[in-house]
Formats: sequence, structure tokens, C-alpha cells
Amino acid sequence: MKKKSILILLSMLSIMNNAYSVNYMDFINNVSGSQKHGKVTLDKIIGNGSVNLEGTCVNGSTIVNGSFYANEAILKNLQVNGSATMYNCHISGAVTVNGAICAEDSKFDLEVSVASQKVIFRKCILESLEIREIDSYNANQIIDLRSDTVVKGNIFVESGRGEIWISKSSDLTESQVVGAKIYKK
Repeated sequence: MKKKSILILLSMLSIMNNAYSVNYMDFINNVSGSQKHGKVTLDKIIGNGSVNLEGTCVNGSTIVNGSFYANEAILKNLQVNGSATMYNCHISGAVTVNGAICAEDSKFDLEVSVASQKVIFRKCILESLEIREIDSYNANQIIDLRSDTVVKGNIFVESGRGEIWISKSSDLTESQVVGAKIYKK
């Protein structure tokens, strides 16, 4: 009888510990202020402030309301309401950025959708790119594709006022572009 009571108690403690751990992980991945993650794997990140990833893998959604910086990160879905800077990243799911984006040596497996005055991609591979119109912004939206950047699909600029600056080593044809003019550097 004593052994049975101890086993039941240990089982209950284990269940409580697992429940606490899940809630604790949700808490630390859904905070305001600054977050920094190193070489770990997380289920999701929700940040209100700045989020900095160094070699981090996120299996679910990454949602940032503020500034986002990632280096050598592997992400599923990404939504940033603010600025996004990425180096050597791989994003396999949907990407939505409401603000500036600068990416280098990164791969985007699905469409990248951005509402910004200017976007910069250097040595990147994109499936497709959508530049959404910004309310009360009447100037041209700039898409800067540098140093061997490849867009496999289309680039669509919703406002019809897009300028695509492309380096000689980047790959893009006029038939892939709607709503923008191409300027080779």
C-alpha cells in the first residue's frame, strides 16, 4: 500500500511538473521587452519588443511586434510588425512583414509579403514577393535585389509604383514583374 501511494504521488508530481513546464515555456516565449535565444529549438515565439535569434530553430510561428534580428535561424512561419533583419536564415513557411526588411544569404520557400517603402535582399532565394500598398504613401516602393539574388516566381507591387533595383548578377526577367519597373545597376 505504501509503494502504491508513493507511485501515485510521483505520477502526480510528474504531471504537475509537465504542466508547469509547458506554461513556463509559453510564458518565456510570449513576453514584452527584449528576447534573445541561442542555439535552441522552440515551438513558437511571440515577442513585443525586440527578438534576437542566433542559431535558433522555431518549429511553429514567430510573431514579433517590434524589431527582429536573426542569424543562422531556421523558421517556419514569420510575422513581423516592425523591422526585420536576417542573415543566413531559412524560412520554410509564410512570411509577412509590415515594415522594413533586409535579408542576406537567406532562403524563403513560400511567398514573402511586405508592406514597406524599401526592401533589400542580398544573395537570397525567394519563391515570390508581394509588396503591399502603404496607406498615405504615394512615392515609389523600392525593391533592392543585390548580389546573385534569385526570385523564382513573380514580384507583384500592389500600388503599381514599384522600382526594382537589380544587380547584374541577380536573376529576374520582366515577365516575372507586375506593378514595377526594373533598373539594372
